[in-house]
Amino acid sequence: MALVIAVFLFLCSCSFIGPQISSEEERRAQAILMAEGQAWQKKQEQKILEIAARVIGAAENVEPLKFHLYGLIWAHKAGFDVSAAKELWRRMAIEMPESIERGFLASHPSSAERFLSIEKVAETLKQGLDPIKVFASSGTRYHDPERN
Repeated sequence: MALVIAVFLFLCSCSFIGPQISSEEERRAQAILMAEGQAWQKKQEQKILEIAARVIGAAENVEPLKFHLYGLIWAHKAGFDVSAAKELWRRMAIEMPESIERGFLASHPSSAERFLSIEKVAETLKQGLDPIKVFASSGTRYHDPERN
């Protein structure tokens, strides 16, 4: 019976004393968890940046001005004065000077490039020519002022 009482007292004392954690150990554990959390967060941010870089890289292969070209052709066929569209990009350059530089995430053309492109396409349409054939036959990109 004495043995049972001794075991009972031992178990009770273990449950009351338990693993006592000092405030210093708690701070150290918190610091470790914070460091691990920050390292994990940096890894996640790096993954997001890598994914964004891939998406942007894919977008750079698409020439947004081709969409402008087709839009201008359709607007011209519908009877609109497409040369007026360049005024939009002129105003954009005035009101948002940062749009003059290479465009959004360098995958979109600047306002200046858009303005010049619209100007060239509008002139081609006024002459009654097909801009797709004109720019394709010349071997140039219609929106690159340095090549044209």
